[in-house]
Amino acid sequence: MSILPAVGYSPIYCITYAFVYRSLSDPRYGHVSATGGDGRIYVIGGKTSAYTNTVVAYDTDTDMWAPVTGMGTPRFAPSVATGADGKIYVIGGFDGTSVLATGEVYDPAANSWSPIADAPLAFEAGTAATGPDGRIYIMGGINDGTLYDQAHAYDPATDTWTTLASMPFAQYGPGAVTGADGHIYVTGGYRGFYSKQLLIYDIVANTWTEGPSSAESHYTSQAVLVPGGKIVVAGGHNGGAGPTRTTETYQTIGPITVDIDIKPGSDKNPINPKSRGLIPVVILTTGDFDATTVDASTVTFGPGRALEAHGKGHLEDVDGDEFLDMVLHFRTQETGISCGDTEVSLEGKTTGGEDIEGSDSVSVKCR
Repeated sequence: MSILPAVGYSPIYCITYAFVYRSLSDPRYGHVSATGGDGRIYVIGGKTSAYTNTVVAYDTDTDMWAPVTGMGTPRFAPSVATGADGKIYVIGGFDGTSVLATGEVYDPAANSWSPIADAPLAFEAGTAATGPDGRIYIMGGINDGTLYDQAHAYDPATDTWTTLASMPFAQYGPGAVTGADGHIYVTGGYRGFYSKQLLIYDIVANTWTEGPSSAESHYTSQAVLVPGGKIVVAGGHNGGAGPTRTTETYQTIGPITVDIDIKPGSDKNPINPKSRGLIPVVILTTGDFDATTVDASTVTFGPGRALEAHGKGHLEDVDGDEFLDMVLHFRTQETGISCGDTEVSLEGKTTGGEDIEGSDSVSVKCR
């Protein structure tokens, strides 16, 4: 039978977006979703009026859903990951009678499913992520009341499974995502209680470590990686408090590298270290970073770690891309810039506590 109950994290509050897209043709739950190599979003299995093997694909360009070839077997609460080959791998789940160890792979180009080697354990409500080595990693799950601390890797090239080091504790219903550092991050889950513990798997060392705890549990919520190395987890179940709408982020890599422009409008960025004036420095908004999130009071500039001269920055579209940039000013003699310097760096934090750093070239005038 199927048994499912009715981080240096930074919380994000009171952000609401409205998305209106065409609805699914049939209501379903216990399904999984993945983006295929063709860019379409696939909703797979779950339960409608019965446990189902059906699959539908959403085209973001046309705002249309279309049925595609169904799986070989119904699957409720399986694990899913898109491989490096653009194919979608679906493993485990419950077919209405039994918990499964079988798996299948969908090829969007051929619109066809093929069986893959059985997983070492039958499970449902586990989680999966594709590692930088191209293998599909599955973790956790449950079968007839037994929680698993399992971790296994499937190699699509050889159609074989490898048993890995077990997680520090058994759980089901977690989320998983591969971070920008190549580690696999497992969030949330249920382990006799609703867990807030972040687990980090090093695929090279085959070891697990416990990361920081989130503010709330995000059981049955998926984790996603966004630009800048952040992992975002939204919603899920938070134990006695019930479902949560809280969104939290975790920074998987070191300081975020930002684009800066010293003395905007100048190519050589000439600086006279003896000047008693100010040096303008702009932190630019790019596709990967929003400069409006910079906490100007934390920013330091140059070897002398000069602070912003006015104690605050101002926002302006400096580069004409219609996005606001952060403009700062620093007292030249506090920067520690000296003869022979060819590059100057900036460090600071965002309002969410994430470290940032950036550098730009300079031409130092010395007489």
